[in-house]
Amino acid sequence: MHGALSHGLQECKYIDVVRFEGALFFANAGYLEDKVLDHMESKTDLNHIIIESSGISMIDASGIEALKLIVDRVRRAGITISFSGVHRTVTDVLIRTGMIKDIGIQHFYPTMEKALNAVYADAHKDHDEAAFDCPLKSVIYTTPDKPGGKQEHSYDIAGIWKFDTVK
Repeated sequence: MHGALSHGLQECKYIDVVRFEGALFFANAGYLEDKVLDHMESKTDLNHIIIESSGISMIDASGIEALKLIVDRVRRAGITISFSGVHRTVTDVLIRTGMIKDIGIQHFYPTMEKALNAVYADAHKDHDEAAFDCPLKSVIYTTPDKPGGKQEHSYDIAGIWKFDTVK
């Protein structure tokens, strides 16, 4: 999905991925927000945004504030937001600041593959015919034409921590 249009590939109308690389701090926190808003404006049928976070090496207080604003704006627009590939150092900050609970542990996935498999059915739920034409269909484990049941989502992100350890 990264650079899909630049390679002439089709995109899913209902799921979009925003990748961010580098530290999320005061100097560039607004850039992530702008990218997310651009994706929201360019896809009118968007149901789910996944922030691919494996490139985020650290986060400071202004990065946390930016995430709060982003999550709030996305949710107010009726769009679900999730995160994939969050590094341990960033996860520790999200736990300490309570952002894990604010966002919801069910919206964090260890890999992009697991995130896509977990959100695919819900993002397409009111668009059954669209699921058959979706370009993501070939990378998703369970689609209407690939029976297999709902994907389980463990609340153990890459074996690093468990939600029930957050008090």
